[in-house]
Amino acid sequence: MRQSQIATNAHNPQVNYPAYTAAAHTPQPEDQPSLFLTILQKRWWLLGIIGLLAGGLSYFIATEFRSLNAEVSGSLIYSGLPTPPGPVVYQAPSLQTYKEVLFSTSRMQKIVDKHGLDISPDIFASLFEMKVIGRSSVMELTLGWPEAEVGVELVNDTMQTLIDAAAEQRQDILIEHMKHVELIHLGAKREVDEAAAQLSAARLRHDTLLHNNGLATQEYSNMLKSVSTTESTIDLKDVERLSITQQLAQAEKIRQEKISVYQTELLKKRQKQLDLVMEEYAKTSPRFAELTSLKKELAEVDTTGKDSSLVEWETALDAIGLTTLGPISQIAGPELATLKTEIAGAEKRISEFQFRLDTVNNHIQMLTKRKAVYDTKATDKAANVPVASSEVVAKLEKKLESAEGRSKLISLQLENMDQLHKCKSREFAVLIPASIERAIVTSNTKKLFVMSFFACSILLVCPVVLTEWLLQRETAVSAFSRRWSLPLMTDRALAHFNSRSRSTPDWKTNESIRMAALRIQQSLPESSSVVLFSGLGDTPAPAGVLSSLSECLAHRGERILLVDAVDRQHGKFAKSDSVSDLSHPSPAEPAAAKTATEKSTAAETKQAKNESLATLDNKHQMGLSDIFSNNAPITADLIQHTENPCVDLIGSGEGVFPVEAMASARLTELLKSCQSSYSMIFIAGPPIASRADLQMLAARADAIVLTADKRSVKDPASPAAIRDLIELQAPVIGVMA
Repeated sequence: MRQSQIATNAHNPQVNYPAYTAAAHTPQPEDQPSLFLTILQKRWWLLGIIGLLAGGLSYFIATEFRSLNAEVSGSLIYSGLPTPPGPVVYQAPSLQTYKEVLFSTSRMQKIVDKHGLDISPDIFASLFEMKVIGRSSVMELTLGWPEAEVGVELVNDTMQTLIDAAAEQRQDILIEHMKHVELIHLGAKREVDEAAAQLSAARLRHDTLLHNNGLATQEYSNMLKSVSTTESTIDLKDVERLSITQQLAQAEKIRQEKISVYQTELLKKRQKQLDLVMEEYAKTSPRFAELTSLKKELAEVDTTGKDSSLVEWETALDAIGLTTLGPISQIAGPELATLKTEIAGAEKRISEFQFRLDTVNNHIQMLTKRKAVYDTKATDKAANVPVASSEVVAKLEKKLESAEGRSKLISLQLENMDQLHKCKSREFAVLIPASIERAIVTSNTKKLFVMSFFACSILLVCPVVLTEWLLQRETAVSAFSRRWSLPLMTDRALAHFNSRSRSTPDWKTNESIRMAALRIQQSLPESSSVVLFSGLGDTPAPAGVLSSLSECLAHRGERILLVDAVDRQHGKFAKSDSVSDLSHPSPAEPAAAKTATEKSTAAETKQAKNESLATLDNKHQMGLSDIFSNNAPITADLIQHTENPCVDLIGSGEGVFPVEAMASARLTELLKSCQSSYSMIFIAGPPIASRADLQMLAARADAIVLTADKRSVKDPASPAAIRDLIELQAPVIGVMA
């Protein structure tokens, strides 16, 4: 859609109306300060009042609803129990277990009932904080409670409850364990009795055999003991050999690991040495190729050299690149020397273990031969008495000895458990009792004040921010003007000129009206300009706006003629907002007379004009409708004087406008006849919805001012009418909202 740019000066011959696309050429709004900065600049005093008010409310809330809280703490130390000789019969639980025992529902319920607290045991337990100081055996209990005195009693009672609970738990555990151990002890006694009976029967059989074969001598008994002793010694040596074998394997493993580390580090140093030498030659040189082959050989040593002995491996490594890199002794540092020393030490230990192993093996071989000799002698002496008979007796003796030892051990365990059960000592002791002096009393006053101040400030600032945002946001009229590239002369100013209020705001204090008047003056030539005022939508421009603009321009030395060109007899426009009713005809006051004679003459002139105007008011007051319909002559009686001597008025008249009145030559003749007497002619034209009448008046205007509100810019007819004005290159100088 092709549209023309609206000129701001219709009488400037240099101004053209080039066609352009409004959608492609939308002016950017001027940069505005941020909302926060605007509020600080304009409403700083209000923000100060809000801060004082929020501070007062927050102080009242903080002092009225504050609550005190005391942190009371005490410490326990785990002192342990006396340890009787013998096996360990009781393993104390962890401190975490003691914590769970203390804060169980049953324990907490006792404290709650004792102090008559109106709180559940679970919630009461959650008020405590128990922690262990470092890795020590000190437990610290902390309780938050409103009253410090009551909190001290609760903490001390809780610590005493833990001391008693630990002792009760120990006694209960020991009782259960003692019942189980007593059953085991009975079984051990039964085993002792059975072993004693078996040994007695075996000895009787063995003695009988010896007596029957005539071997019930001390020599034969000593021989049997020698066999038994030798077997025991062989068993001990087997155990020693197994231990030496394990130590030897561990020493071999350590030696191999150290050799592996030594070989890896030495090989890395050799490769690094080769890399430094290779950096001195170009990659395309023959020498670089030779060094590359040496690097491959080093890689092969890395994979195969570790399987050989260390000396052979070092010799093979030293042979690679000896002439180029030199001997490996040059690159072996202190750390490799230390590793080699450790390897030598490991080899020495291996040799010692091997020597001991050989000695034990020889000893076992000797004992085995000796046992065979003892067995042969005993067999020769025993004749028909089997050696197994004496072995059975020896085994039964060991069995009885083992059963008696086990029985004694269980008996000692029972004694220790009984001692701990009857022990009056306690696992825990109070290290630092809770006291008023150690209690820390805190208050939520500061926190409550900060939260209240923040909440009150937000609640009080929100209306200010919302109001400023509403003032800063782009209005519907501003968006409409920006879309069509129409200058916005005033914004949010016409609400004071609505037709419901008969009183018009004083233009002297209205900056929007004064700025609009200045814009009109700057956009028009020096004299005899016709300005058409029309409203967007279906209502004409407010009459109060024209009246205020006329008054303002009159004080700037302009002579203004108001022409009411709105046919309220034919159209659906309210008569209460007519330009004809804004000014009350009265004669202009003559200039102040300097003498008494001049004053008297002025009074007589005023009286004569009042009588003449009274006669005219009683008759018919002429207007535009008379010129259009009755072809009445254009005379001075058509112009009405107002209270301001520089502002005159031509009313719409009481008749009905002809259909094509706005295009009549009579209107053109009227405007031309008045241009010689007035510097500006304001025409209150029909609304923009009357497109034909508006365009006929726009052809006679030097400037057009549109008035708009939120409802009118949303009217679908407004964009079409604006498009018509642009196509006609109408001199629209701005929009008043």
